[in-house]
Amino acid sequence: MYLSNLLDTGIAILWFENSIPKACLLYTSLTNDAVCPDQISNNYILDRSAYIAEIMVDEDCRGKGIGKMLIKSFFETVNKTDYTDAFIRVWDGNLAALSLYKKVGFSPICTIEQLKKTVDGNEDLLMRKIYLHKNLTDLL
Repeated sequence: MYLSNLLDTGIAILWFENSIPKACLLYTSLTNDAVCPDQISNNYILDRSAYIAEIMVDEDCRGKGIGKMLIKSFFETVNKTDYTDAFIRVWDGNLAALSLYKKVGFSPICTIEQLKKTVDGNEDLLMRKIYLHKNLTDLL
């Protein structure tokens, strides 16, 4: 695992296989989530909440526990003096990710809908995203 600051706005946790980056977890303050729902912004302090913006695992490495290792590394390294809560957002159709996030202690808190384009860019696609929350003070 390798930890790196990203332009003073976030942190990347990288996982390598044979010196090749194969997985990454990116996190920042929840203040950087432009679509953060009112249910969260009205009940949590955004600049005291970490936001896991992305977890990416190379397709040939999936199903090997790497996503779980990235999240555990996040829990071990996130500054719990700065952040008291953590949030992650996932598409409701990504059942594997949703299951993983629940297994490591995140709980669904609210949902949003986002209008996206299909891969070819020709059609609109309405995606339902689930925000999940974990209290980081439980890890102290």
